[in-house]
Parts: sequence; structure tokens; C-alpha cells
Amino acid sequence: MQQNYYTPPQAPPMFTSAQMRQMARTKLRGKWKKAIPIFTVYLLIAQLPAIILALTGNSTMITLTPEMFTGEVLPTLPKLSWIGTVYSFLTAGALAVSISTLSLNIIRDEYFSMSTLASGFKRFGQSFRTYLLYIIYSFLWAMIFMLAPMLVMTGGMLAGANFVTALGIGMMFGCSIGAAIFVLRYQLAYYVATDNPGMKAAYALANSSKLMRGNKMKFILLSLSFIGWMILAAIPEGICQMFFSKYMVGGNIGMLILAIVTMLISAVAAGALGAYTHTALAVFYSSASGFFRTKEQYAPDPEPYTTLTPENIQDEINNMARK
Repeated sequence: MQQNYYTPPQAPPMFTSAQMRQMARTKLRGKWKKAIPIFTVYLLIAQLPAIILALTGNSTMITLTPEMFTGEVLPTLPKLSWIGTVYSFLTAGALAVSISTLSLNIIRDEYFSMSTLASGFKRFGQSFRTYLLYIIYSFLWAMIFMLAPMLVMTGGMLAGANFVTALGIGMMFGCSIGAAIFVLRYQLAYYVATDNPGMKAAYALANSSKLMRGNKMKFILLSLSFIGWMILAAIPEGICQMFFSKYMVGGNIGMLILAIVTMLISAVAAGALGAYTHTALAVFYSSASGFFRTKEQYAPDPEPYTTLTPENIQDEINNMARK
């Protein structure tokens, strides 16, 4: 039987992306040194098969050749690429709940440590079902959005009507964007699952859909506001790929050492960025759900929750910064 869970009053985030990022930085103040290694380990765990295969000389990427562009040879996935796919399928849900728990603990001033990364695995059943249902829902909605343009494009190709075919391609492009925006409604499902350990996956996605109502564009703008930091964090990774490519071609151990060093630098940079972005998303979830919780308050009723408004958020940030 489904339990009754406390659902805070829905209060769409009226804050700007800058305010949510500022709140995230304020909450991370004094916690960066502790948070960055944890987020770095999280990223390494998430990409573990790809890292191991790359270090052992087994690529998981499709190698493009001139013959593929001319259609003489069809692209094929590397023979060991399935390992990463299976690994991701089994662990993605648990890792998502773990990182949601970690980021919520940061903004709520609750205890967190490296062991927090295991929180999603301790609730593997709920985490996996939430991820599986997220994939199914996203796929079905994508198919619904893409059905009409696929029929138009196919009909145009069969009838030899170039205009209809082009129209179908244009519709497919527009509908793919629409589908991507539509499935954003499920982006908060893991945060909902984190706050409700026994909640069924379908309810977690339904509550996420409710919280994202009217907030999808705010979510997009918040995500886009990190593009500059993403580019900076990607520079060490690009350098690492350059060194590793030289090692694969010439077998120079020095290039391998440089690749490993820059890979670690890249991991730390990605960990710092991950701490920043995930904490900001936790702020987004907290504002969308209408409350912020601190470590001293655990009672399951509305009283312990502080609702921020555009009028008091800056004062709250300044008060936290002075602590």
C-alpha cells in the first residue's frame, strides 16, 4: 500500500539563475575541500568501465573512416563497448540518488562523506526502478513526438516528393527539441526519491512532473548558465586525450604518464564543476518544492521548512555567508 508522504506546497522558483548559483556557492563555502574529492570519485565511478578499457588500450568509441562517410563500410561499435552500457544501466539510478542525497545534504547543512555515494546502492531497488521508469517514459514520449514527422518523411521518400521529405526532416528536428524539453519534467525524480525512500518510482516521476510544471525554462536557463565553466573544465580533458592519442600511436610511456596526470587534473576540475552544478540543481529542487531544510529540523510537518522568496533570498544568502 502506498504511504502518505509529506509534499511541501508547490512554489515555482522565482529566483534567477544567478541567485541559485550564488546560493549554491554560499552553501559550498567551507565545504569545497570535502565535496570536490567526493564528486571526483563519483565521476570516476560513473565512467569506470571507459577508464579501464582506455587504459588497457580498448576503445569504447566508434572510429570514423573515409569508407564510412562514403557508405562502403557501416560503422560498428567496438567489441567491448557493451560493458559500459550494461554497467551504466545497472548503476545509473543508484548513482543519481547518491549524488542527489549528497547535494541535498550540502545545502541542508547535513553530514556528508565519501560513504554518501553508497546511499543510492543501499536503496538499489527504488533507485533502479526510478531510472528504468525514467528511461521508459522518456522513450515513449519521444516516440509519440517523433511519430508524425517520421510518417511524413517516410511518405515523402516513398512518393519521391522532395518537399514533403524535407518537411518531415524539419518536423523531426522541431519535434526532437520538443520531446527533449517535454521529458525535462522528470529531471527532479531522483531528488523526490531521495526525500521519500519508500516511494514508488511512478510517484517519484509524477511528483517531479508536478514540480517542473512551469519551471522547465528556468531549468534550461540554469543549466545553460554553466556553459562557460564546462568549457574551462573540458580543457584538461582535451589535453589528456591528446597525450593519450600520442601514447596509442607511438607507445611512449612518457605520454602515458602525462595522460594519466592530466586525466587526474581533469577529474578534479570535473569534480569541482560537478559540486557546483549539482548543488545548484539541489537549490532548484528545493525552491521548486517550496522549502529549504537545515540540520536542526527533521519533523515531517511544514513548520521546520523555510520558504524563500525573491524578497528574502538575498538576505538569507548574506546571513549564511556571515556564519
